[in-house]
Amino acid sequence: MIDIDDIVYIDINDHLSSIHLLNKQEYHFYKPMSQLIHELNDSLLCQIHKKYCINLKHIHLIKNNSIVLNDGTQLVIGRKYKEELLF
Repeated sequence: MIDIDDIVYIDINDHLSSIHLLNKQEYHFYKPMSQLIHELNDSLLCQIHKKYCINLKHIHLIKNNSIVLNDGTQLVIGRKYKEELLF
C-alpha cells in the first residue's frame, strides 16, 4: 500500500507505469493511466500529459509548458491538460 502523499509523480512509457516516490523508490507495473487515476481517486493527483500524472503537493514551479517538482524533476504539460492544471 502506498500513501498518496508519498507519490511525487506517475509516468507511463511503452505501457509500463512507474510510480515515483519521495524516497526515490519506484514501482513498475502494466496499467493504463486512466485506470491508475480511477483506482487512486485522489484530488491531489492531476494528469498533466498523456504520459504524466503529478501530485499537486510536490509542485515547485510552473513554467510556460512545463512543471518543476520539488525533487527537481521537470515534466512537460500537454496542451490538452494545461487549462485544467492552471484553474
